[in-house]
Amino acid sequence: MLTLIWAEDQHHLIGRNGQLPWHLPADARYFRQRTTGNAVIMGKRTFESLGKPLPNRKNLVLSSTLSEQPGILLFPILAELANWITHHPDDQLFVIGGVRLYKELMPMADRLLVTKIDATFDGDTYMPAVNLDDWTLQSTEKHAADDKNRWPYAFLTYVRRPHA
Repeated sequence: MLTLIWAEDQHHLIGRNGQLPWHLPADARYFRQRTTGNAVIMGKRTFESLGKPLPNRKNLVLSSTLSEQPGILLFPILAELANWITHHPDDQLFVIGGVRLYKELMPMADRLLVTKIDATFDGDTYMPAVNLDDWTLQSTEKHAADDKNRWPYAFLTYVRRPHA
């Protein structure tokens, strides 16, 4: 199953200077719980922003300029990555960024996991538009701000609608 996972503010902002524009521990925990033990798929800039492969996950990186290194599976072109995804239909695969990969792999995705933060931030990177006609909202889990999480947020799960 291919899942796109991301957090965004009220205006679909997802990043600032290659980092998250917020600190939301509940979202970090949610991300870790969902992706640990599975494969995470990312572009070069996302990988570089992390600084190292994410532990306890298979790290797949799309880049034509990175060199092979321990802890990552490197794909120089999107077609090779898409082929790998197609040949692993029973694996739990999570696209974690960046914008180009979200856009390119959206048509292959089965599920979207979105953390909506009820606030606005300054930044420079926005999530590509999602055509909600293609998706059914399966669940919403709302949370109020608390002493650890400064802003209200919700975890939304969308599943792809069957084609008619």
